[in-house]
Amino acid sequence: AYISDKVRFRIRYYAEFRDGVAVDDIELFGVKPLTTSFSWTTSAPINVYTDAATTIPYNETSGATTVYMNPSLDQKEATASWTINASATLTNGTSTSGTVTIENKNRVWNDPSDNWNSSIWKPIQAVPTIDECVYIKTPVQLGAGIQGYAKEIFVEPTGKLTINSNAALTVQNAFVNKGNAVNVVVESDGNLIQVNENPTINSGSIT
Repeated sequence: AYISDKVRFRIRYYAEFRDGVAVDDIELFGVKPLTTSFSWTTSAPINVYTDAATTIPYNETSGATTVYMNPSLDQKEATASWTINASATLTNGTSTSGTVTIENKNRVWNDPSDNWNSSIWKPIQAVPTIDECVYIKTPVQLGAGIQGYAKEIFVEPTGKLTINSNAALTVQNAFVNKGNAVNVVVESDGNLIQVNENPTINSGSIT
């Protein structure tokens, strides 16, 4: 429990002879919550906000202790991680700084080939998992026997997603088609599975 920022330390020495005493190597440790304002900078020009809905832009006079990042789609495609630098002047006049590394949990398809199960995804060459959001910028398809996964999926107007016969795509949350109905095609005996079914998080149509 937090007691006080003023600490008194007493050593009592009892001895039959007055030959003195020496005490050294004493270290005191503690944790005190920081209420000071931080200055935030990023390793790249990324939009930073002070609210989770990313509607209030961050500025250095906002006094934010927590910030939220909202990279553009191009940044999600190009960068595997981002570094945020935080610095502050504490109430005792000393300065402190630290860094936070944010892993990019997005996968972007933007390639002339159309094989979902290949490793040409960006920014990391790995097939998406159920923990990663997927953005489709060019046509891609799940061939027969392929099982695909995505946390959320966004089909851009320039993209197309085809789930062939005997293929399946499991989406944890939202499914968003920003193009026309023909931009998403589920063939006969193809499977599109949404784990958290909720029509309010989906948009667009499919064929």
